Amino acid sequence: VRLLRGRAADRSAGSLTLARIALDAMGGDFAPQATVAGALLALAELADEHVVQLVGPTAVIEQELSRQLSGELSALAPHRARIE
Repeated sequence: VRLLRGRAADRSAGSLTLARIALDAMGGDFAPQATVAGALLALAELADEHVVQLVGPTAVIEQELSRQLSGELSALAPHRARIE
């Protein structure tokens, strides 16, 4: 996930106005493993007001989130609440 900073009305120069990112969790050759991991890694870099909405089959996404957060990405568990 790449966010570009720009000017926005009533905001200071370079402020980020995006608060929600929608991501196709089933898109790509390595989905949902890569997309879910990418969402967690992006949230670790973004300010707390940002959330990621994973789009796709809920059961598949929830299962992959659980798998990732109980494995090598367990340190990113605090960001789970910011995934919708």
